[in-house]
Amino acid sequence: MDKISHVLTMFNSINTEINKLAELYKGSAAQVYKLSVLDPLNKSPEIMDQGGIELADIAFSHFKQEPGEVVKHVNRYPGVILIQSLEEFKQIKQQILTINQEKSAFKAFLSEHGRANNIINELGESVYTTNDLLYKSLPMTNQLMITRQIEFYEPQIKSASFSWNLDYIHQNIDNFDKELSKLKLKISSPPSLLTRHEWSSEIGKLIDSINQFLDAKILVKIIRPKPVEPVLYLTFDNTQPQTIKPKLPIFIYSPSKQIDLVRKALTTAPNHPKDLTKGRKYNYQRLSPYFNYYACRELSS
Repeated sequence: MDKISHVLTMFNSINTEINKLAELYKGSAAQVYKLSVLDPLNKSPEIMDQGGIELADIAFSHFKQEPGEVVKHVNRYPGVILIQSLEEFKQIKQQILTINQEKSAFKAFLSEHGRANNIINELGESVYTTNDLLYKSLPMTNQLMITRQIEFYEPQIKSASFSWNLDYIHQNIDNFDKELSKLKLKISSPPSLLTRHEWSSEIGKLIDSINQFLDAKILVKIIRPKPVEPVLYLTFDNTQPQTIKPKLPIFIYSPSKQIDLVRKALTTAPNHPKDLTKGRKYNYQRLSPYFNYYACRELSS
């Protein structure tokens, strides 16, 4: 069997197993959200749709990507599916293990036999990056969306609540001479709203600020906002609560007819704060509105 035929066979098998799973959870209570890809400006998604089992069916089979979409930006479907029969939950668990195993094998086959490939439009611009074997076999199928795992949580659920996670990526700078040299190289590429002189002045002020804080023995770091992500808080009868970041609807078990499927619904995503000002250990001062360099002063005890 050639590679493309093998990819198609594996893909069809995954879809068949997903359809079997849908038959097992049919009729269950569910609350599911469809989120847009991230807005590049405010680093947060929008809620495009919300619903029950029908939206879960769509979530588990949504693999296609629209032309021009960034390969790393995918639709998320956070949600919960409540199973109230222990025997049904065991069957669903086994079916999920089968699907996840096939997804892992699919991912491994693409990794072994394919390579990254840029799709170029008529203007010569790279508009899409994909695994070349996947693109030849299944054009516009998103590898991240087809290979992400389905999750289940076995302890008996007490409650589930949605929220949003706002966080930052902290990066230490190991070589400041090299970092400042990289900044100087940016002088020749001012943003559209600044002149070359204004941009050069901005970078010069930033370099001076960094040197002043270093001379004062104050820590300088690069701190970038993480994308705003949905989180799901799960509480159980006999074990510690868990916080997860679901990409697909998760399966939970509770025999109680009275359980609140979702105690707190997912609301509109907040915009990520532009600047970080205070944490558990430091007060933060952003050194330029155009860069993510921060002076970090330790909080007094």
